[in-house]
Amino acid sequence: MEHKHTVDNIIELTNKNAGFTPKTPSDFNALSLLILKKTQNTISVSSLKRLWGYVPYKSSPSPNTLNILARFNGYTDWETFAKNNSSVMSETSEFLYGEILDPDSVEEGRTIEIIWGRNKRCLIRKSSGNRFRVIESENIKLMRDDTFRLEHICVGMPLCVHDIIRDSQTIPAYIGARKGGIRKWRFND
Repeated sequence: MEHKHTVDNIIELTNKNAGFTPKTPSDFNALSLLILKKTQNTISVSSLKRLWGYVPYKSSPSPNTLNILARFNGYTDWETFAKNNSSVMSETSEFLYGEILDPDSVEEGRTIEIIWGRNKRCLIRKSSGNRFRVIESENIKLMRDDTFRLEHICVGMPLCVHDIIRDSQTIPAYIGARKGGIRKWRFND
């Protein structure tokens, strides 16, 4: 999912930098010529049509195509673009296909382990309603005994909690896993 999200980001940036969103065969011809003029490299009209979803396409774009698009948008190559833009959230809507947990379906007292990034995790226990308590945390800003409200957990998306209570202090919200999203969650009891 992360790769597709990053490809969607390069498409959006290309539309912005080209000054239009290609919707017709002549638009794709114009985009191909713009790319050639700016990069001295060619992406075929048929490849652009597949990448933009104008024609059915189930494979991933070639590394060469992604490198040329990255250069068109001012980056040295695709790897540089991906490192700098993989966590940028798309301004458009999208369907979520990751494994989703609705806290309403979790029984009071159950514990859930959430893992993301490099060595980042927390173990939380459901209190009541949509409130949870942190049992353990590693390399994150949430601390043991913090309580908070949680609306959902979705693999591939950030962890968003709100109405955090730490000791007698109220903290409005916390976002974890901004880069890459939650890797996995599991019941841990």
